[in-house]
Amino acid sequence: GDPLDRVAVRTAMLCLSLELPGDDPRARRLAEVARWTGTGAGLRFDGPSLHELEATAGSPDRYLAGQAIRSLLARDDGTESALLRLLARGTPHDGLVALYFATHPSEGAVEPLLSALMRHPDKSRAADLLVMALRACVPDAQRDALVAANGASPARWKDWARHRAEERRATLDPFSLLVSLLPLAVLIGLTSRRRPWPAAGPA
Repeated sequence: GDPLDRVAVRTAMLCLSLELPGDDPRARRLAEVARWTGTGAGLRFDGPSLHELEATAGSPDRYLAGQAIRSLLARDDGTESALLRLLARGTPHDGLVALYFATHPSEGAVEPLLSALMRHPDKSRAADLLVMALRACVPDAQRDALVAANGASPARWKDWARHRAEERRATLDPFSLLVSLLPLAVLIGLTSRRRPWPAAGPA
């Protein structure tokens, strides 16, 4: 049932088909079976599912992960959400994932890109690509100032991210405070209802 297990089985069948002579009917049959993807609703003949590709893209095997990410980039359904989750978890190809957001900017990618940037040395190709994507994804109202201040320097973008996180922790959000106090208010209300009324004295 594990997506990586199904990918491994499919790959093994393809390898077996290549080992057989071209005119052997078993070779074609193995290649056909290898393309089938099991799902809860049955079987389908359209190659790896989005879930399988996302699971494979997080593989520690750099070649396998790279191929899965390239397949994700070629899809039209759910690519962005899958790549955002991959950035948050980390892949051997964070830079390749960042290239997608450099050409498909999304403000929702800023936090995952910053998380990924913190995982890479400043003088690495992945850090350069993540900064390129950040420059494209930061909100329009802040972009010019941030690009002017941080340029293409991963170190400066990391400093900005740390300063931004500290400011957010220091800022008290009234809505968040209200949400955090709501359970306490409910508990006080329930406790006051259970309190017995004092007995009535003589008139």
